[in-house]
Amino acid sequence: MGKLDGKLIGTLPVAGTGGQWKPQSVRIAGASGVQDLFFVFHGAAGEELFKFDYWQFSERELPADQAADERRDAG
Repeated sequence: MGKLDGKLIGTLPVAGTGGQWKPQSVRIAGASGVQDLFFVFHGAAGEELFKFDYWQFSERELPADQAADERRDAG
């Protein structure tokens, strides 16, 4: 947050989906106000990682069972 090597506020491991679109979610912490946000992706050289369509923030808390499902789906 704030710069490329700034404060890390979340990490989302993305598992393969077999080419199917699948929403992913991650909880973030330690951010407030208006900030520059940088997305950093890591993977093997020359390999396609994934398709990134959009990012959306929400202040809502997920129900515990849905949050557990989404965390399991993401990792």
